[in-house]
Amino acid sequence: HLQNNGLTSIPPGVFSPLTNLKKLFLGENHLWSVERSDAALQGLRSVSNLRHLDLSHDTVTQLDPILDLLPGLTSLWLNFNKVTLRGRIVSPNARTLKDLFLENNLVEELTQDSLRGFTGLEALYLRHNKIRVIHPGAFKDLDHLLDLELNFNMIHEIHRGTFLGLTSLVNLDLEGNPLVVVTSNTFQSLPHLDSLGLNAMELSSDQLVNIST
Repeated sequence: HLQNNGLTSIPPGVFSPLTNLKKLFLGENHLWSVERSDAALQGLRSVSNLRHLDLSHDTVTQLDPILDLLPGLTSLWLNFNKVTLRGRIVSPNARTLKDLFLENNLVEELTQDSLRGFTGLEALYLRHNKIRVIHPGAFKDLDHLLDLELNFNMIHEIHRGTFLGLTSLVNLDLEGNPLVVVTSNTFQSLPHLDSLGLNAMELSSDQLVNIST
């Protein structure tokens, strides 16, 4: 645990002796800026067995350069950063990730490219972003996803094609979104859905009928 230490870089090889290190907590430091990009994180290459990395409360804008450094990473925490998911150059290591925490970032829409490559993802947390639109096919690579949290965004419409690809999804949380349109059969593409969170909404009787079908 090295949170809140004012760190500005991780020098190459600094973690080399820690061959068994599995979890590293580096949140609330100063490890990312537009000028330095991922150069400040090059020392992570020496943590070959790392599985869990927490970089919450920083200024990270892109997640793929981090994944490029850590081929075995399964859990990445980037809460309270500046990730938009726009303009991704998808890392081949995205497929190893199982848990991705992106709460309180700057994601405004989910396109077919926003989540590309996360074929092994099982949990995705996008609470408290600025998501207004979910394009059809946004979740096409996420057929292993079990838990999806989209609560407290700005989503106005969900349609039958919104959740296509989420064939394994068990939990879906949409709490606190200003839903205006919920078309019939919206959730029909989720055969294993067990929990649906719709708290803190003003749903009309028509919307409730469409949800129930």
